[in-house]
Amino acid sequence: MGVSGRFFGYAIGLLLLAVGVTLGLIVLPRLVYPPLTNEQLQGVGEALMRLQLKSARSALEVEFRWQLIALVGMFLGAGMIGSWMWSKK
Repeated sequence: MGVSGRFFGYAIGLLLLAVGVTLGLIVLPRLVYPPLTNEQLQGVGEALMRLQLKSARSALEVEFRWQLIALVGMFLGAGMIGSWMWSKK
């Protein structure tokens, strides 16, 4: 396989990785912390309490996204360090 074929393979791999990370950051928090439905909130009497519950659920999603970003960053950093150490050999 030539240089252009190898470059194409790396480009496709990076593109798939970027799409996977992006989908993970969008879809995974909603799967772990699904939004509250109107049926679930009907049992709550006060409107202020309903807003607080929705806000708390949204805050959980945002915090989970930041944890995923940190995890991806750690893996990226470890991969960069590993590649650098491997290239020094």
